[in-house]
Amino acid sequence: MSHTNESQGPPISAVTSQRRGTGTHHALAGAASRSYTAASAWEHTAALNEAQLRVVDQLGQYCSQRPYPTHVVEDQRYTAESSDSQAKDAFVGTLEDAVLHNTNQFHKWHSELEAACASETEEKYKRYADLLNSHLRSTEAILGKVDATMESFDLLQVQHRDVAAKSRQLHGSCEALVGEKDALVHFADALRAKLRFFDEFESVAAQFHAAQASTDSDHFLALLQKLDDCMQYVAANPQYADAGQYAVKFKTLQGRALNALRSKVAALLKNAVVQVQGGIQEAAAQSRPNGGAASASRKQQAPVLAEGADVSLLYVRFRAAAEPGLKGLFKDLESRSQRQEYTRLLSECHQLYCAARLQLIAPFVQQRVSEVGGLALTTATRNGCEHLMRVCQQEAVLFEAFFPATSPDSSQALAPLMEPLATMLYDALRPHIVQLHHLDELCELVDILKHEVLGEQAGRRGSGGDALKPILERTLADIQGRLIFRCQANADPTALLYPPLRATLTCLSKLYRAVDARIFGGMAQDAVSACTNSVQQASWQVARKSGPLDAQLFIIKHLLFLREQIVPFEVDFAVTDIDLDFTHMRDHMRRILAGESSVFTLSSSNAVVKMLGAGGPRVLQYQVDSKKEVEKQLKAVCEAFIMALTKVAVEPLLSFITKVTAVRVAANAAAAAAGLGQATRAAAAQPQSVLLSKPLREQAFASSAKLLEMVQRVNTSLTTTLPTAVAKMRLYLDSPSTHAILFKPVKANIAEAHGQIAALLSAEYGSGDEIHSAESNGNSSGQEGDGSSSQAATASDALALLKKPAELAVLLDSMC
Repeated sequence: MSHTNESQGPPISAVTSQRRGTGTHHALAGAASRSYTAASAWEHTAALNEAQLRVVDQLGQYCSQRPYPTHVVEDQRYTAESSDSQAKDAFVGTLEDAVLHNTNQFHKWHSELEAACASETEEKYKRYADLLNSHLRSTEAILGKVDATMESFDLLQVQHRDVAAKSRQLHGSCEALVGEKDALVHFADALRAKLRFFDEFESVAAQFHAAQASTDSDHFLALLQKLDDCMQYVAANPQYADAGQYAVKFKTLQGRALNALRSKVAALLKNAVVQVQGGIQEAAAQSRPNGGAASASRKQQAPVLAEGADVSLLYVRFRAAAEPGLKGLFKDLESRSQRQEYTRLLSECHQLYCAARLQLIAPFVQQRVSEVGGLALTTATRNGCEHLMRVCQQEAVLFEAFFPATSPDSSQALAPLMEPLATMLYDALRPHIVQLHHLDELCELVDILKHEVLGEQAGRRGSGGDALKPILERTLADIQGRLIFRCQANADPTALLYPPLRATLTCLSKLYRAVDARIFGGMAQDAVSACTNSVQQASWQVARKSGPLDAQLFIIKHLLFLREQIVPFEVDFAVTDIDLDFTHMRDHMRRILAGESSVFTLSSSNAVVKMLGAGGPRVLQYQVDSKKEVEKQLKAVCEAFIMALTKVAVEPLLSFITKVTAVRVAANAAAAAAGLGQATRAAAAQPQSVLLSKPLREQAFASSAKLLEMVQRVNTSLTTTLPTAVAKMRLYLDSPSTHAILFKPVKANIAEAHGQIAALLSAEYGSGDEIHSAESNGNSSGQEGDGSSSQAATASDALALLKKPAELAVLLDSMC
């Protein structure tokens, strides 16, 4: 039995123990580890896989549930009885160096090894558990201390919050007190600042009374500035108590101060004028030969000064006398010109200045205007305007020296000075202008004023020239009005007898630069219409004397010239006329005059009521364009001339074609009236000669003699009459291009007429072969046949005499 156990290998419990020992052999130490190493080596040598291990476990469970077999039980009993045999199963030696002889020894050794390992492992964990318990006790002690510390910190935080809250409360109270203090201080300062403008009234008034005696001092202007500040503040705060009363007081005080300044300016300007006049008198006395008093004839004239002395006295001395006391004052007034009071005072200063300057220079300008008045009108105008421009430029420079801030707009400020000076020249020129009749002189005056004076000199003189523009433009308007009046008189249709064309164009060329475009457009329309009508009337006289061809060429020549000459005028030659249309009221008026309707009936049938009910006169607007009318008349007369020239050459051919056409139309009308059937309609598709009552060659106007005579007349006209007419066209019209334009349709008409006649003769009288065939058969034919052959022979002669296209083209090209 023991042998059987050995052959079957270790028991299941031993295998299981072996598996448990495999996982813990690394934890062994000392002697047990070495024994365990040997067992582990055997374990690895006979290692089982997972499937084998599961089978072993299942067999173990199965065997544990079954009872031992009888022979096993007997074997166990035998083993128990033989206790002395167990001694043989004990292994010899220690766990480290045990010697195993059988399976039982191995199992015993393995059991003791497992017990030793378990005991050793348990001891290690016990020591680790003791260490953990010690750490736990230390940690609990630390946690107790931390809790105590946190309680202390919580108490400290509560106390800190209480202190911070009390500090913020105290800080807020302090800031509120400081803010109240600042607000009170600011309020007190603002109150003092506001009350300062009211409190300073008495002091300012007292200072003004003390300073009025000396307006030249800078202290006066400083007080005026302080007064302005007070007035501005009071005006901006009318809600304050007594603000209205203080505004009136300040206004009164300011008015007195400005009156004082105005008086000062007037006094300084008057003093400067006196000084300059004294210097002028001294210079005039020195310039007289005997140094005596002025003669009675020169009492009212300006003193005679040496050349260049007038500039020195009128400008240099005046500036030296007035500038020291006025320039600073004017500069201060200009700096305050945004206020209405100072703007008004500055304007009054401008007027005082202009009056002072006018008092000085007016006699000299009047004397110069009187001198140029004796010259020719154009020369007087040019010299007078040039002198005025020079004076105005000097005055503008002097004005800018006194009023530098007003200089960009000095033309308006200098108007009280410049207008009287310009009026002197205007009064001297106007009587001569209204009596002038020559258009050339009027146009020259317009050119002088419009281009030389206003266009060139005014721009070159600056603001001085701008100040003269109103009066100069007024003078220009008077000259233009006189020019328009004279042109209208010369352009009167009753006065425009033949030839009016050159006079009309001369008048328009002079007016073009002298008047405005709108005025020129209306006058040009009237002049061109009148000229066109006059040319038309003159052509009637030419037609009575020389014939219609000359009349047509006369109109073409003059209308072409008129059209070419009005092209450069960049204006509209159209005007709109308004007329009243009473045509729709004609029936009502006829019934009233016939007595069919009564105007005295007091009802709705009253004739006047019916007429007014039908509507009043209609307003008609229509546009008259003289340039288009010229084009229309020129086109019509050119077409008439082309047709007349065509008739001169081929009038017999045209007459013959007209007669043939009339005969064919009459035959067709007769056939349609007779109600012809299908055969007639089929015949209508044939040449129209089929429908004639008799052949064309048998018509009276188409006889052989008539045909031959017609062709001979045409050939005569082409060689004699037409060249004469073309020569006449060249006599009237100089341009070869115009000849080509007019003669081209004439050549086309002549060629077309010859082509129609040639085709008609070939169709109605037969071709050349048929004609010769008829002549060869003439001896065997009767009387009727002989006549037909004679007709054909004559038609052949006419066709032979008719010009061929190439020959005709050469003949016509040689003419033009």
